[in-house]
Amino acid sequence: MNDTDNDGVCDELEVAGCTTSSACNYDATATDDDGNCTYADAGYDCAGNCLFDSDGDDICDWIELGALIEALTAGIYCGEGTLWVEAAQTCLPMEMCVGDLDGDGTRGTGDLLLFLGLFGTDCE
Repeated sequence: MNDTDNDGVCDELEVAGCTTSSACNYDATATDDDGNCTYADAGYDCAGNCLFDSDGDDICDWIELGALIEALTAGIYCGEGTLWVEAAQTCLPMEMCVGDLDGDGTRGTGDLLLFLGLFGTDCE
């Protein structure tokens, strides 16, 4: 007799909740949609996990792509195995010993002499 929403369930037997199956808080027992359905953000599942993470590093692909574009635009993207060195304004291999100008594996007098030999000259 009491069915104000005409869904075939008596008002006193209605169970309020989200009745939309694609919502994160879907309630299969709900008979009366309370309008409080929640949905995952675009690109994420209901648990907040990224849906598109091709390299499995827990950073969404579009975030990595955005960071890459930003770095390329700023001229600071180095690439795999390299490191941006602000003081030198260049990318250097991560294995490289910064300041080892002669490549002998140590920073020493030879490196200082190479540096001083170039000191005051114009860059090309």
